[in-house]
Formats: sequence, C-alpha cells, structure tokens
Amino acid sequence: MINMNRILILLVLTALTTTNTFGQDLIVTTNNDTINCKITKIKKEYIYFTFSQNGDIRNTLLPLNEVNIFTENYYSYSEVSAKDIKKNDVKHGARFAFNTGPAFRIAKIPDDFSSDAKDVIRDLKSGVNISSDLHFFSSETTGWGAKYSLFKSSATSGSVKDNLTIHYLGPSMVTRLRGMDKQTAWILGVSLGYMTYKEKMNTNNNESWTGGTFGSSAEIGYEFKVSEQTWLGIQVSVVSGILRKFTYNSGTRSEVIELDSDEYEGLGRIDLSVGIRFGK
Repeated sequence: MINMNRILILLVLTALTTTNTFGQDLIVTTNNDTINCKITKIKKEYIYFTFSQNGDIRNTLLPLNEVNIFTENYYSYSEVSAKDIKKNDVKHGARFAFNTGPAFRIAKIPDDFSSDAKDVIRDLKSGVNISSDLHFFSSETTGWGAKYSLFKSSATSGSVKDNLTIHYLGPSMVTRLRGMDKQTAWILGVSLGYMTYKEKMNTNNNESWTGGTFGSSAEIGYEFKVSEQTWLGIQVSVVSGILRKFTYNSGTRSEVIELDSDEYEGLGRIDLSVGIRFGK
C-alpha cells in the first residue's frame, strides 16, 4: 500500500512538473520588451509563438530582425499550456470588410485622340470604388475567402453622358499581422479573379461597350480595434486587368471587336479606401 502511495505521488509530481514546464520560453525584442510565451515555430525570417494576454490566448509572429534573443525553457512557470494552444488553434473566426473611397485608373491616354476625347477619357479615369471581402482564418495570420470590388465613373461631353462600370470578383488570401497589444493589425491581401467592363452612353440608341477579362488584386491595409468585434481601417489596393476585345451595341445591332495589341484597354487602377471590419 505504501509503495502504491509513493507511485501515485511520483505520478502526480511528474504531471505537475510537465504542466509547469510547458511554454516557459522567453523572447526579448530589440526594444527590450520581454515576452513569456511558447515558441511554436521558427522559420528563416520569422519566429512564431503563443502567449497569454489578459487571460486570452493569442498566436502571433515577429520578424527575427526585431528579436534580440530567445531562450526555450527559461521560466519556471507557464502562462500557456498545451491545452491552451490546442484550443486556440481551432478558434480563429471570420472577418468581413467593407471599404469605399476614390479610385484612379492608370492606363495611358493615346496621343492620337482628339482633345475632346482625351477630356472624356480623363474624366472616366477618376471615380469611386466600393469593395467588400469575407475571409475565414485557418490560423491567426492566414485567411481564405473572396473579394468583390466595384469601380464607377462618368463623363459629360455636350449633352451626352458617358457612364463606366467595372466589376471584380475572385477568391483571395489575406495575411493578418497583429500588434503586440492586439488593438491594431496590418492586412496584406492578394486575389485572382474576373473583371467585367461596361461603358454606356445616354444617346438615343443607348450605345454601349461591354467586355470581360481575368484580373488580379493586391492590397495593404492598417486597422485598429474600436470594440470587441469591430475595427476601422484604411487600405490601398491595386487592381489589374487588360481588355483585349469588347462587344459594341449600337442599339440596333451588336458586334464583337477584337483589339490590336496597341489598342488593348488597360483596366488597372489604384483604390484608396476607408472602411469598417467585423470579426475578431
């Protein structure tokens, strides 16, 4: 009976020791901030770790050039357990973002166009963008989802008004780099998708030019937390695409027009946006 008691005591002490020694890692940043954490992965340029902040378990990363030293099994106590890491790995949530702001198409205006035509095109190059995206995070830093954006502009020449609409939709991936206080975050995103183009004139026949092409989008944004589930942010996006043919509709007939390489319509633009985001 005594031997059994000793064995039980040893097993309990072993379990307590194992629990207390888990996650006793130290990171010291170049700003001399110390972090009690569990280092989960070290790559060529980043160190990944899990830490506790106000009872909330967080996963994040730091560039190695911002780390002075790191030491495993440094602390004699643990703020993060293996159970915490396992629980946090499956709890990353979703993020929905809505943005709007000015947008500017960057294609060059052909030199051989008339001055009136150049004025119309110049007006059509500046407009407004509206975008939204939804992402589900497979980790604290990586999200997968879809992105939609809309560009609208208009120009007037005499009594004729020209309206331009460009849609973009495609799957996307974002990387979220949160600050140490978890109140701010950098967002980097890329997307491949499809763009549709429609230019319509309010003439008697409502002439129009329509087309579509594959496109891409890249963005960088910065956001800050205003409540548990709400963030505000700013964002710069670059949307790219080249239209090689379009369908012209005169109101009475339509035809497909193939463009020569020096006539391709560049759909590239820069979007400057502010917006709101929902999610943790």
